[in-house]
Amino acid sequence: MAHKQRVAYLDYLRLVAILGVITIHVATSLNFYRQDYASLNWQILNFWDGLSRFCVPVFIMISGAIFLNPDFDLSWEKLFKKYLRRIVVSYLNWQLIYCGWYYFAKEGDLVTVAKFLIGSYDHLWYLPMIAGLYLVTPLLRPLARRRQLLEYYLLLALLFAWLLPTGLDLIRLWPKPPKHMADALAAFKRLLGKLDLQTVMGFGGYYMAGYYFSQAHMSKRNLYFVQALGLLGAGATIGLSGWLTAKAGHCA
Repeated sequence: MAHKQRVAYLDYLRLVAILGVITIHVATSLNFYRQDYASLNWQILNFWDGLSRFCVPVFIMISGAIFLNPDFDLSWEKLFKKYLRRIVVSYLNWQLIYCGWYYFAKEGDLVTVAKFLIGSYDHLWYLPMIAGLYLVTPLLRPLARRRQLLEYYLLLALLFAWLLPTGLDLIRLWPKPPKHMADALAAFKRLLGKLDLQTVMGFGGYYMAGYYFSQAHMSKRNLYFVQALGLLGAGATIGLSGWLTAKAGHCA
């Protein structure tokens, strides 16, 4: 991938992911958390919200596809002076804007403003997260170049960051599990926590997967299979959100 070469499908993915972010914020801003979860309006909003949850992973995968590519010119100087500096400047500017708005428009107190300034407004969380991935990119690039190590990393991420935690949470939601089963599940979850596999947890798996899939050459059959998995995942997100909300008796 040449440095200045545009990759068309990545641009299309950016566009779709941007629309997904807009859809999520529109859906969840229309009294989503205060509506009757049994109403048709809430079900429609839940559908669009769940359908669009792919957007953040896609953004991270796009970054991985670009920054982990060995053909992409990413010197230390560019990493820190160009890419990380952009993030830091944007983050600090928007922090100051929101803190100023909170203080003057909402007449907030200085202590709360200071907490916001040191921490972050919730919707700015993406910037520190992607900055963290950029910081470890020089360590991940050599790993990504070796296919066997890359696949091992992705396998660990799939198993310990998604399948096992999600599976355990779903099993625990089963109506009235026997006490010995509940105790065993709790013990197993504590064991997973003690493994503390932070290297493959969080968003690093998406980052590495972005590069992996950008280099993959799939047959039509495998491509259709991956697309079917994506639709299944979206359906599961919508369905489980509705089920868990009904089970809790409220939207949280």
